[in-house]
Amino acid sequence: MKSVRFIIGIFLVLGLVGCIDVDTVVHVRPDGSGVVEEKMLMSGELVGLAAQMQSDTADDGSSGLYEREELEFRASTMGTGVSLVAVEPISAGQRKGYKAVYAFQDINKLRLNQNPGDRAPSGPGTQGADSKEEPITFKFTPGPTPELIVHSGPHGTGESGGGPSPKAKKQSGGPGNEAGAEMAMAMMKEMFKDLRISLSVEVEGRIVDTNATFREGSRVTLMELDFGKLLANSEKFKEFAESDPQSVADAKSLMQGIEGIKAELNPEIRIRFSASGDPKQRLVSAPPPAPVRPQPVARPPRPRQAPQLAARPPQPRQAPKATPAAYRWRTVDRKRVSQHLRKLVQVTDAGGSAHKGMLRNVNNGELTLSRAAVDGGGSVDIPLVQVRELRVFDRDL
Repeated sequence: MKSVRFIIGIFLVLGLVGCIDVDTVVHVRPDGSGVVEEKMLMSGELVGLAAQMQSDTADDGSSGLYEREELEFRASTMGTGVSLVAVEPISAGQRKGYKAVYAFQDINKLRLNQNPGDRAPSGPGTQGADSKEEPITFKFTPGPTPELIVHSGPHGTGESGGGPSPKAKKQSGGPGNEAGAEMAMAMMKEMFKDLRISLSVEVEGRIVDTNATFREGSRVTLMELDFGKLLANSEKFKEFAESDPQSVADAKSLMQGIEGIKAELNPEIRIRFSASGDPKQRLVSAPPPAPVRPQPVARPPRPRQAPQLAARPPQPRQAPKATPAAYRWRTVDRKRVSQHLRKLVQVTDAGGSAHKGMLRNVNNGELTLSRAAVDGGGSVDIPLVQVRELRVFDRDL
């Protein structure tokens, strides 16, 4: 049956089978930059097989789950300016894997392969096996309401054209062929029951318009293929296997309509979003307009009457308070210096030196000043004949 070749050739690198969970989210900022967050989880059996196939023991804590050099090379294939900024091992129950974060400055240069085969661990004998590339490209237009266009390519482009291939339409042979087909389908159900692929785009802001089929808040899901749900439907899985899908695009067309599976069939998805707002805010419909309230009927204004004030008894007049006289420096006649004892004076002698202090005494033609501590303290005697100018700090008269 050709479905074995489909699953091994498209979803896994040739030579490895097992349970793989690939979750890729493209986070886009309003300026067109962002990051690609990729999570890869593998079953315990596949992890053990990958570790055995590693020629050297990983020394970066990856335990053979990944090689940083390979992820850096993968970043170079995702477009110009794309770089690997972080990688770490992760686990969920019995499954183990890694989470890689790639940064890009311009989403117009980003190119993703929706076929996860190139992300499975490789080993001897798998170097020449190339999975079919199915690129997803982006076109970004900045502005107050940025627009992102996601090109995922036409769907149903394989030999099947979205339905059974001409080779798959041949009638089954004898009972032996039917028994072999049933055995192959039973084996496939066991091997690929946990195979899951998810790819989505999340914008930093609130989506205001999009033609995407699956959207929630600021996230648009391009595909979420859970083979466990497909395998649970025997008739749908038989139809899927007999259709011989040649690509992930064909698989999305065939899995459309299965409960729990999301497959975006629009080859061009438009997303317009507002750069402001909570990125995790869910889309809600616009609130209904507020009801128009009737305006009250205008009434003529009532005439206003002056209030009647009670007569107040006359109040006795109070004499204005005397304003205290201001103090200032005044120049006085040195012959009347004795009238200013115990006052603050400033004396300028014949040499031009100024002395300031309290006039303590006038005796035998000399002035005795007591100087404040800030002026040196102590006392100074100045002959009256040497006084060139005498100023007194006194009230204005």
